[in-house]
Amino acid sequence: MTAPTWLNDTVREFGRQLGLARFALSEKGTAGVHFENGVSLRLEYVDGRGLFVTASAPLKSAGAPGLRRLFASVHPDANRGRFTVRAAVLAHSDEASASVRIPERDVDVPAIEEAMSLVWGRVAVETGGAA
Repeated sequence: MTAPTWLNDTVREFGRQLGLARFALSEKGTAGVHFENGVSLRLEYVDGRGLFVTASAPLKSAGAPGLRRLFASVHPDANRGRFTVRAAVLAHSDEASASVRIPERDVDVPAIEEAMSLVWGRVAVETGGAA
């Protein structure tokens, strides 16, 4: 799904702030980067739903205690603020992940930064998947 031009321009600007000169959504509405610490960041545009920001780390680095902390961190009592963080285990890729949906009308660079901070913190801190 091709994202609106303004939204892809916003993703490009976010990428530039990360030091990624060519970071942008593909024709399918996806973008991603894998960091040296093992965490992957993915953005996906879904028409009518918005932009999903997901961070993932290998399950082997999380272990059972890390997964418990990850899922506890997204409990409704712990999930306060502008965005709701969801967690999942991705069996097809053996990853633990955290994801945020930004409604299309709310997509801007600060919103993407906030979403990244939330999902990065859940994956990196709670699972111990990265520092």
